[in-house]
Parts: sequence; C-alpha cells; structure tokens
Amino acid sequence: MQLYLKNFKYSIFLSLLLIPLYYFFLYSNMWNIFKAQTIFGDLKLNILWLKCNYEGFKVFEDNSCNFVKTNYGPTLFLIPFNEKLEIFYVKFLPYIAYLMFIISSILVNNPKNLIQSSILFIFIFNPAVFLLLERMNFDVFIFLLLILIIYSRFFLLNWIIIIFLGLTKIYPFIFGISIFIENLKRSKKNLIYIFLFISLTSLTYIFLNLNEYFYVLTSTGGKAGLHLLFSIKSFSKILKYSLDINYIISLPIILGFFYFLIKKIIFYLDRENITEFLDLESNKLKLFFVSGLTIVLCYIFFSNYLYREAFFILMLPFINDLFFNKKISYIKILLLLFVVKFIFQFIYGYFNIFDSFYHVNYVRFYSFPFLLVGLIKGILDFIVVAFITSIIVIIIKEYYKKLKLINVL
Repeated sequence: MQLYLKNFKYSIFLSLLLIPLYYFFLYSNMWNIFKAQTIFGDLKLNILWLKCNYEGFKVFEDNSCNFVKTNYGPTLFLIPFNEKLEIFYVKFLPYIAYLMFIISSILVNNPKNLIQSSILFIFIFNPAVFLLLERMNFDVFIFLLLILIIYSRFFLLNWIIIIFLGLTKIYPFIFGISIFIENLKRSKKNLIYIFLFISLTSLTYIFLNLNEYFYVLTSTGGKAGLHLLFSIKSFSKILKYSLDINYIISLPIILGFFYFLIKKIIFYLDRENITEFLDLESNKLKLFFVSGLTIVLCYIFFSNYLYREAFFILMLPFINDLFFNKKISYIKILLLLFVVKFIFQFIYGYFNIFDSFYHVNYVRFYSFPFLLVGLIKGILDFIVVAFITSIIVIIIKEYYKKLKLINVL
C-alpha cells in the first residue's frame, strides 16, 4: 500500500508538471517549434471533412468545400456529425484528448522513482509529442485506443476498433496482431475464425467503397520528405541529396545492415537469457509488442512524420521492467539511446525550421548542417528500432512456442 501511494505521488507530480507546461507551450510562441499555421490544424481539417460530407459534398472526388481532398478512409465519415457536435469537436475534444494523452501516458508507465519519472518526462516532453499534440493528429486517438485494446477484455469491441482504425488510416491494421496475444488459451481454430471475421469484414467494406479507397491510395498527401521524418528511408534520401547516390541502390544495402544489426543484438540478448523474464500474459509486454511492431513496420515501410514516435511511450513500461526489475544490462544501452535520441530531437527540430533547403535554378538543395543533423537522427533511429525489432523477434518466438504448446494440449 505504501509503495502504491509512493508511485501514485510520482504520477500525480508528473501530471501536475506536464499538463500546465504543455498548456503554456500551446498558447505561447515557444510551443510553435514547427511553425504550424494553426493549433490543432489536423483535427480541424478532419472536422471540416466531416462537415463537408454532412453538407453533401463529394469529399473524395473534389476539393470545392475545403480545398483539401481527404486522404483518410471512408470509415472516418461513420463518426456522427451535426451542428451541435461540431461545437464539441472544435471547442472541447482537442483539450479532452490532450489531457487523456498526458494522463494515460503517465498512468500506463506508473513511474516508481525519480529516475523513471525523469525518463518518462523526456519521452513525453519532446518535439515528436509537441508536433502530435499541436496538430492534434488522428494518431492521438489511435494511441489512446491502442491502450484500450490492450487493457480491455471486451474482445469484440477490440476487433471492431481495429477494423475501424485500419479502414480509416491503414497502418492500425497492425493492431490485429493483438488477437494472437489477448487470450493465450484460445485455440488455433478460434484464432482462424477471428482472423477471417476481421479480414472478410474489412475486405467487404473496401469492396463496397472501392472508388473512395482508390482516391485515398492515389492521394499525394500525408508523406514526410526529409523534414520531420521517421523512416529507414531517411538514409537513402540523405545519400541521394548529399552524394547523389541512387535511392533504389542504397535502400536494399541499408536494409541489409539493419538485418545484420538485428541478428547481433538478438545474439547478445539471448546470452542474457531474456526469455526467462518474459511474462507473455503481462499487459506491459503486450503493449510493448503491439506498439513496438507498429513502430517497426511503419519505420520500414512508410515515410512517417515525426509524431508517430509517440508510440515509443507505450514501450517504456516493459523496457523499465526489464532494466530496473530484471537487471538486463543491454536494456541499459537501449534506455540511454532513447534518452539521447529524444534530447537530440530538439536540435533536429531547430534545424527543420531554421536551416533546411534552398533553390538554385529551380533545383532544391539542402544545407550541409541540415543533412548532418538528419543523418545523426537517422543513425539513432536505426539503432533504436533495431533493438526494438530484436526484442519483438524474441517475443514472437516465445508466443509461437506457447501457442503451439496450447494446441498440442
């Protein structure tokens, strides 16, 4: 009881520190680190799409209503909308989401001492989360719903959320991996039924809205270039602009190095018998597994904006447990890399604003300092995601053994 109260005090302290601090940055020039034209701009655009759809405009085919065609799936327009709800969405929802994001991030991590609180502070108070909350991107709601999916035992609701999010923004289909870990006593036959339910429901909806998804897939919006970038492609892009090395040639080589680093890290983690400390029924491990897999697949396959790194927050409870409770030494390297990475992002954010690119005869050039800072961030991302991937591979092997054993019994 005494330990619980102590942990609760740390959580309350961190909440009282972060909530007003973020609120201050939100309404001061200091917040505007990425020079956004309007606060909560992404959410306001989503609301405008809902309004246009409500008023009968063809939001996928033209931009006569809001000048920006939607690049989200048509499931977005299943969200109810009318004049009264518009007031709630604009005036109240962003602040509710902002508070829920901060508080849930702290409660999920439940810091137990000053060191853990300080690390969590660095995870939350950094440019990636600045950008996410300033724009109030839809990823805020995906982040919150992922926590619900992991902690909820109402499985049907979880599956419906996964279908909705996946059909809205594609990458949350990764959350479907949770069906294999939410109930380890589930038979292989039931897993197949659930997988078919999610797959057939999604494919049927896509088929019925094929034209809308065609517009989404051919949309040019939503991709980061060299600015505010979180992707393994950052190396290839930097090599292209700095040394004129072909993008198609460099990317497979970089992926090869990524694979080699993962194998090395797995070797060292296996030497420390990390599998002995994996509780496959732990919510901390499940949250790490799903959020980590999301980060890894998005990092490899998409050109993500920086704000997607907010999902690292959900990996921290498990990482802290491995280091502080299980004393796995290589996790200390990962924690140190995380801290360095998130602190360095302030430098990265600065150069994204004040020293980015210029044109000579209509040809775009990037300055050397900008490319150097981008390269350093790319290296930090590369090593951190390789660590995360290595742990996920080990967890997948353990889940496979567990599921195989259950089906044998």
